[in-house]
Amino acid sequence: KGNAAGCTGYTNYSNFTAGIETNSSIPFFVKVSSCDASVAAKIVKAFMDFNNDGDFIDAGELIATSPVINGNGNYAGTINIPAGLVTGNYSMFRVIVQETTNAANVNPCGSYSNGETQDYRIQFLAPSKDLGISSIVSPQPGDCASANQYVSINLKNFGRVAQSNIPVTVTVVNGATTIATINTTYPGTIAEYGESTFTLQTPFAAVAGNNY
Repeated sequence: KGNAAGCTGYTNYSNFTAGIETNSSIPFFVKVSSCDASVAAKIVKAFMDFNNDGDFIDAGELIATSPVINGNGNYAGTINIPAGLVTGNYSMFRVIVQETTNAANVNPCGSYSNGETQDYRIQFLAPSKDLGISSIVSPQPGDCASANQYVSINLKNFGRVAQSNIPVTVTVVNGATTIATINTTYPGTIAEYGESTFTLQTPFAAVAGNNY
């Protein structure tokens, strides 16, 4: 767009929404230049209002800080999106480019001389890859002792994309003693938000009177 009056501008792009997955890493790229064609030093900072309280000053909401960029230049990196965010919620992502050599001068709110601030709307999405064990099918409390006790589990796909060739590790312990560690792969495919019962093919010896 054209140069802002006084080389300072603000653009509200909140009409654009980007979906980002929780517990993920998102690459970003910023291209900067000087509106007056100078080689003035500048710094880029990016903020994300994770708790959606209307500011960008809480712990962890400063998500990227560039080195000093002289004149035209690029700044690229990776934004780490934490787990535990409420999926479906909307929030704001802010990028500030400011002419300065001191990163402490770049604040999420307030005035500055030359630079630009841009705001975007984001929506937190459930991870596309999110697998877990929802329950143990067998053995169950009260089952009889067996020299060849097989373990069956319910695998749950909590994500938005079908998953296949799923690595599974089951550790059987008796108190502080590890009885067996079973590593295998679920060979089938579990649809998005689907569930499947899987029996591991390596048994362990279950002894009467022990708790596992």
